[in-house]
Amino acid sequence: MFSFYWKEIAIVLAGVFAILGAISDVKDKRTKRITVWGRVFFTLTVLSVIAGVYAQWAESGADEARIKQAQSDMLRLLERTEKSVYDLSRLMQPIDRPRVTVILKPDCDVSDFKPFCDAVRVLAKKKAAQFHFSQQSSFTVENVDWSTWPEGRLFGSVYIGLFKDPNAATTFLNTTAGSSGGDMSLNITVTPIQMGSQLPTASVDYNSSDETVSFVATQNSITPQINTDKIMSILDLPGSTMTIIELNKLFSQVTLTAVFIETAHGQSIQAFNLKPLTQNNKRVFSYQFPAVR
Repeated sequence: MFSFYWKEIAIVLAGVFAILGAISDVKDKRTKRITVWGRVFFTLTVLSVIAGVYAQWAESGADEARIKQAQSDMLRLLERTEKSVYDLSRLMQPIDRPRVTVILKPDCDVSDFKPFCDAVRVLAKKKAAQFHFSQQSSFTVENVDWSTWPEGRLFGSVYIGLFKDPNAATTFLNTTAGSSGGDMSLNITVTPIQMGSQLPTASVDYNSSDETVSFVATQNSITPQINTDKIMSILDLPGSTMTIIELNKLFSQVTLTAVFIETAHGQSIQAFNLKPLTQNNKRVFSYQFPAVR
């Protein structure tokens, strides 16, 4: 503000001094040299011009500073708005009672599982012939004889842990690897038959193109265990780590190949090519969700 008024004052003073210099005798008529008053008027005029230039420069600098401050304030406002929208989206689209599906594959070349797989293939080929399925189809096989499976039944309790911090996931696997953990955890029971109040969750699937046998276990409306507010929505999963642990012998019998998480709000996320690990003499799996760029 001062620089604006000083600029105006300097312009007026420079004009006044110039006029005074013009109407006054700034030169000695006899010697033709500049008089004392001439030097004074000249000096004051030059100083007024310099002061005006400085005032203009200072005002330009102040304007630039104001523009930069305004841009900085706008950027902070946009960042706060973006965070508010993100937080609102998290609250409006939570992982609330999701549907979780896991796909498991037995190694049918192992002697313990070969009789079971062979029996499933016989049933599958009969069904394919009956319903004229193509050679590239995948379908569910019913009425499977579970007496050929080791211990006579397939059963497992799978715990899925979701960690925002990958280091926390590593620490969890290295220290416990026997119970649920994470910022959020989900539990799914894998069983093809009803056990007490637990309804069947797993089916036997057959792929006719390569004759592979797999188990597809799906559980609806799972109540998640929320331990922190770091993971509450599908939006929080990119960049996070998922650990999958089974408390019985399931993962010593089958390989986990995929996990699907679907929310009631229509959001979903999938994980393939899960990494098998051995922690505390147990086989576990982990998966790193790709970060959003």
